[in-house]
Amino acid sequence: MSILSEIVENKLQEIQTLKQSFEYSGKFLKTRKPNFLTNPEFQLIAEIKPKSPSAGIIRKAFDPVSLVKEFEKKSASGISVLTDEKYFGGSLELFKSIRENTVLPILRKDFILEEIQLFESKKIGADLVLLIVKILSKEKLLQLTKLSLSLELQPVIEFNNLIELEIVTQTLRDLNLNSTSELKPILAVNNRNLETFETSIETCLHLETIIPSGFLKFALSGIKDLDDLEKIKNSGYNGVLIGQGLVTNPELFEEFYVK
Repeated sequence: MSILSEIVENKLQEIQTLKQSFEYSGKFLKTRKPNFLTNPEFQLIAEIKPKSPSAGIIRKAFDPVSLVKEFEKKSASGISVLTDEKYFGGSLELFKSIRENTVLPILRKDFILEEIQLFESKKIGADLVLLIVKILSKEKLLQLTKLSLSLELQPVIEFNNLIELEIVTQTLRDLNLNSTSELKPILAVNNRNLETFETSIETCLHLETIIPSGFLKFALSGIKDLDDLEKIKNSGYNGVLIGQGLVTNPELFEEFYVK
């Protein structure tokens, strides 16, 4: 069994537990204006990620609130928070502590498989949610994207290859969004293959020219230095999500912004 299959299997078990305890009243709908990550200029989503299956513990002196304040000072456009506990060291409690300490848009980064996780995301104050094409059927991706938009949760749709991009393109057609839609999905190329965990920024550089127009395009994972960052910026992306790279190379903060 691959690590991804193991993560998904564990997440399905967690969802069954969630269904037994979760209460959703709907009273927290539409509490924030849905204009989260819409700026066409180059943006950074800075990630709070305690650990990962591939890298292990990422930052030994882990103070998430201090990290967020540091990200704010460096003009991050949004914060990504891992909420998977077993494999990434995150939690809902971690997310809530970040929510209480920033007004920046927050992406809940987890393995979203069922609708109840979107309601949970709304309840804890998420602005954006990650939807991973690799772990969803075409039907489920469309269903979750529609529900995300109806809940005013901006979906970040992640894909890694041409086959997955074709699924995304069909989903966008089925959504029938237009230029006046206030909230649209963000299209995010993950440079990491979730099956092998191999990472290459050539992935996003190759796919950029065939990503549907009219949507923000972000690159995720594997951005290690300024050279990587410049290549991504110059290829036409609207932003990046960086976690481990900011820990190992903080100067990325100082150089890449286009105001």
